[in-house]
Amino acid sequence: MSTLYFKWLPPKSRIRCFEPDPYTYQILNKNIANNRLELIRTFQCALWDEEKKLDFLIDSKRPAITVMSAFPERGGALAIEVSAEKLSNFISEPVDFLKLDVEGAETRVVQELVQSRKIVLVKQMVIEYHHHFGTQRANLSHLLASLECAGLIISHVHRFSRILRCANPRISLVVLTRPISVGSTPVGL
Repeated sequence: MSTLYFKWLPPKSRIRCFEPDPYTYQILNKNIANNRLELIRTFQCALWDEEKKLDFLIDSKRPAITVMSAFPERGGALAIEVSAEKLSNFISEPVDFLKLDVEGAETRVVQELVQSRKIVLVKQMVIEYHHHFGTQRANLSHLLASLECAGLIISHVHRFSRILRCANPRISLVVLTRPISVGSTPVGL
């Protein structure tokens, strides 16, 4: 759904979509074809901080459910092997807007973007941050600090439970922007 929405905003935009789950990947490509959307490339892979094969947990009885993740504590029952890629490998020019929803791997993916220095190419960013699942350590403050050091400004941090009126307080929506200035270099890179 987000692909349709973002393509509707600026129709001439170029969009890159990443989806590790084979079933959801098929639905994504079908939606793109059925809506005759152009300038969209899809990649069947998980985003991670290294290139590797990764166990990705799904619920085979409820395909495309949001508990899919590489983390067992998120609730997926069936492990399938998927390719994992670094997001930095797909960034070679300025990115106007990056929506990141990687089901618990946000810190890994963002830290790799910072280390590769590709984060400087991102102008605006929204992160759906998943935290406090099982034994996962809460890292939201570290994630935000690294993004601030990379020159991004935190605009908003919202709990999804307030936005969507749902009972899940473990998901936050983080909105960041890069200040508009000519010739500046982000701090910390």
